[in-house]
Amino acid sequence: VEPAGRVVEVVPADGGRLERLLVAEGDSVEPNQVLAYLDLYDVRLAERDLAASQLAEAQSLLDAQIAFGTASVQEAQTRIDQIDNPQAAAIQAQADTINSFQAQLRVAEVDLTRFQQLYQDGAIARQDLDQQQATVDQLRAQLASAQNRKQELQSARTSGLSNAQAQVDAQAASARLAQAQVTVESAAQNLALAEARLAQTIIRAPSGGQILQIFAEPGEAIATSNPSSAPDRSCRR
Repeated sequence: VEPAGRVVEVVPADGGRLERLLVAEGDSVEPNQVLAYLDLYDVRLAERDLAASQLAEAQSLLDAQIAFGTASVQEAQTRIDQIDNPQAAAIQAQADTINSFQAQLRVAEVDLTRFQQLYQDGAIARQDLDQQQATVDQLRAQLASAQNRKQELQSARTSGLSNAQAQVDAQAASARLAQAQVTVESAAQNLALAEARLAQTIIRAPSGGQILQIFAEPGEAIATSNPSSAPDRSCRR
């Protein structure tokens, strides 16, 4: 058969033994069409499938780690809200109590000043003055107690939020560490290597054309040198 264009000698990238031949002399072929398989094809295919499985397993593990890490961080963040919301409400309630005591105290102190003047003028008894003084003292004590309680609540809130935030940070760090330990990148590199090794066991047509002559049959060794010096070649287009 006289080719329409130049003759292209098709050889494998690596030497080996021809396992399967898919074309015959005179056949027309398309670009990248598989012409033959070398004897290591099945082994390389198994290696590729294993590498693909390992990559899928690593990716699944990474996805699970990400999901678990996200859930753990969200759970820790939820604990912050569970701590903060009630404590913030308690602090606000205590602030309202303080405002109430302060208002009552201002009125009681004004009344005490008035009672002192009335007592000096002889308009009221000492007992009335003492009773008003006791009211003022009681309100002052209640105000001081309420202010101390507010400070305690604020300290407890600060400490609780700090501990909860530390748990959030710890969960986030743990999630990052777990994700870093998953070997997705390494598995992807292994798969790429396995696919490259598999491709070396497949002989393809570099372009469209017609098979002119086959130099090797299944079971024969194939060299990567010129057919004239090594007659065991797969085919020539």
